[in-house]
Amino acid sequence: MAKQQRPHAVIWTAVILVIITGLALFFLFSKHKAPVASSFEDTTFIYTPPDRTEHIPRPSQVLTFSDGTRVLLIGSSSVHPLPGFPGKREVKVDGDMFFEVHGGREPLVVRSRLLVLTVTGKATFRVNAYEKENGEEVQVLSGNIHVKKAYKSQFDEPETLTDNQMVMINITIDLMEKEKLDTKDLRTWRDTVQLATLPGGG
Repeated sequence: MAKQQRPHAVIWTAVILVIITGLALFFLFSKHKAPVASSFEDTTFIYTPPDRTEHIPRPSQVLTFSDGTRVLLIGSSSVHPLPGFPGKREVKVDGDMFFEVHGGREPLVVRSRLLVLTVTGKATFRVNAYEKENGEEVQVLSGNIHVKKAYKSQFDEPETLTDNQMVMINITIDLMEKEKLDTKDLRTWRDTVQLATLPGGG
């Protein structure tokens, strides 16, 4: 009887080995496939707006040009009219500043290292554009501003900004992006600064 049971024992042993091998292969391949699903999830770009709350310093200097344009400079920022101003209304900027443009027959052109802004009519906006930085921002409270890159680019698509909009540019990745802007902090800063810079203000 013992000799007759051996074939059955061998068969059952083989079956068990097949099952164990199958389970081992299943878990092995399952383990290797998991990161693939994760990698697809990682390539799904979900934009989360950053907390844009910031403390904007009081202006270090307030300039008024002959065409009525008023510029509030922050820190060591600078703005210089180009030759021909105000007949040819062009200025060059470096740094962080706030513009109050009171219109005019000709548009005002604001040039930074990365951007060219063409301001049509009345407008109030902030420019954050340092020569040494690879990124710049334009934040518009009011007005109509045409924005384009100041350098040659494969993705040379201008933008038009109106009230409560902004544009960000980064030359490292050659990306210019337009977004909506919560202007509450900037408006509060502008109103406070206006009161402080008026005659008799603090």
